Amino acid sequence: MEEEARTQDYVYRHTLRVDASAAAAPCIRVPQVYLAFRRGWYSYMVMDYVPLPTVEDWLVQRPEDAATIRPLIVSAVGWIVNLPLPGDGLLGPVGGGTAKHIFFRDFEAPFPFLDAKHVGEYVNKVSTYSAVSARFRSVQARAVRVCLR
Repeated sequence: MEEEARTQDYVYRHTLRVDASAAAAPCIRVPQVYLAFRRGWYSYMVMDYVPLPTVEDWLVQRPEDAATIRPLIVSAVGWIVNLPLPGDGLLGPVGGGTAKHIFFRDFEAPFPFLDAKHVGEYVNKVSTYSAVSARFRSVQARAVRVCLR
């Protein structure tokens, strides 16, 4: 949980630097994290409350807005993907540690990834041993996208 809180705080701090008048800067509401801790098996994160609706709720209530919302989502995700790498330059949680995701065995990467090429090599190797099929032919920095469902 501490890694997630550090990463969220990193993104939050970058939203503060966005010039609201810049056309390329989407309006992203990221809650500020005040405290993250663990008690026994439970993890807690104390952060700002961002009220509903979620995008999903909005689209259920107003499906006619889908064409308007989709480009905003693409813009926001693109902005997050293109944030500068934190100081250590490793791919994973801000401040160190390994990436955590359902994609990995036991939900945690076996080691920190050095760069996008390293992620591609790992995914290519793992995909030969499992039902997951995701081959990277060429890997460019900041251009790796893996989508699993």
